[in-house]
Amino acid sequence: MVPHAPMRFYGHVEIAVRTTSNPGAIASGMRDVIRTVAPGAAVETVLLSQRFADSVDQPRFALMVMAALAALAVALASVGLYGVLSYGVSQRRRELGVRAALGAARRDLVVLVVGDGLRVTAIGLAVGVAAAAALTRFMQSALFGVAPLDAASFLAAPVVLALVAALSCLLPARRAASIDPAEALRVD
Repeated sequence: MVPHAPMRFYGHVEIAVRTTSNPGAIASGMRDVIRTVAPGAAVETVLLSQRFADSVDQPRFALMVMAALAALAVALASVGLYGVLSYGVSQRRRELGVRAALGAARRDLVVLVVGDGLRVTAIGLAVGVAAAAALTRFMQSALFGVAPLDAASFLAAPVVLALVAALSCLLPARRAASIDPAEALRVD
């Protein structure tokens, strides 16, 4: 039903129309009906799916940025841990050579180096989780659909970093196990 006299609307008015046919097909008819009711009205046709997508764009962008930064942090932590472990193995070259000369098996040397790396990682993870728990209140506004002290997040991050640390320990450990005792004991 269309009123006989034009209506006046002040401000912003939204009309939602549900249809079983193609929304684009009825859009021009809806515009005509609205212009008959309010001739000066600016009419914009937006699908509900587009309106919904627009409403989640900002949280989605924030999530993508945070995920990219998290991936970068894991990559930097991996490279840093690998570098520290490699340097530690190079500094302990003589010690590992002596152990090998005294009969330490390659497996024992790998377990020693990996154990040292995981021990340092465990200390770093404990400090990091405690700091993250303390700083969650500052990040609360950026979290979307996640509680600040979400148990799954606080369990998943250390597990992922521990796995990365274990994998980062393997190459220096293999290098340590392959040290020739005679070469390691030579004076530089």
